[in-house]
Amino acid sequence: MRKLTFYQQKRRDGGTRTGVTLDDAPMLHQFEDRADEADPALLWYVDLRCELKHLEEDAEAVRQWLLDQTALVQSGFRKLAHELSSGMDVDVCPIQWKVPGTPRGIRMTIVCSVTQRLEARDIGTVLRTIADGWESCLKNLPSVQPALQ
Repeated sequence: MRKLTFYQQKRRDGGTRTGVTLDDAPMLHQFEDRADEADPALLWYVDLRCELKHLEEDAEAVRQWLLDQTALVQSGFRKLAHELSSGMDVDVCPIQWKVPGTPRGIRMTIVCSVTQRLEARDIGTVLRTIADGWESCLKNLPSVQPALQ
């Protein structure tokens, strides 16, 4: 099975890292830095972890596969956002939630974690924001260039 992960992380210094890996190899990636002084400690992270049988090892094929799953992914993020609309307990992290309605042969799990109570209260908003911006985010994520050997 191939392992495909979409991730988004919010750092204490305000930076946000978004990316996609296939079998732990980076395919798409962007880091938006907002800090005068770096503080890499995470406030929260959200992963969409997928397992599927076949997928080309090409950034554009990966991007297109995720875009093809837009309705399912958005629905999953919105349902979990509704479940966590009052927040989540930081002592029960990470949460692992299976996306309902995935086609046969595909597994999708949303995994999210927060480090502080204030971020825990807002995790539903984070999940809704990911759902609402799914297509735009994927279309704008730069491809990772393979290292020259």
